[in-house]
Amino acid sequence: MFNFNDVEVPKRLNRDFVLSKVSDAMIFGYYFGKFNLKSIYPSKFHKDKNPSSGFYVSKSGKIIYNHLNGKEPKMDCFEFVKKLYNCEFRDAVKRIALDFGLTRTVGWALSYTALLGGLNRLLAGQMRARTVW
Repeated sequence: MFNFNDVEVPKRLNRDFVLSKVSDAMIFGYYFGKFNLKSIYPSKFHKDKNPSSGFYVSKSGKIIYNHLNGKEPKMDCFEFVKKLYNCEFRDAVKRIALDFGLTRTVGWALSYTALLGGLNRLLAGQMRARTVW
């Protein structure tokens, strides 16, 4: 079993470091829940009468979250977390690193925007329980 306590935190926490430790499939699974590339799901970002989102593998090999209605941008796992928590990209990378135990630094502060975004979703009843994939 992998021991996250032995992970050395780089001076610069970034996308490449995170992806060197966990896959984009693991990240999507943690924040979206179980998924299959050939299935269609309700959107995580708005109410759907009919499922309107899914996943595919891009030409570069990345898993992409895609709204089939074309109204939302296609998102890799980092952009997905950024939108899910309404935060800056750097805060999304930090959140992923912390949730996966890639850093022992727990004192990073969420940006004011991220804090308000999470509070707004909570009050609106849009927070969903996370399923570990």
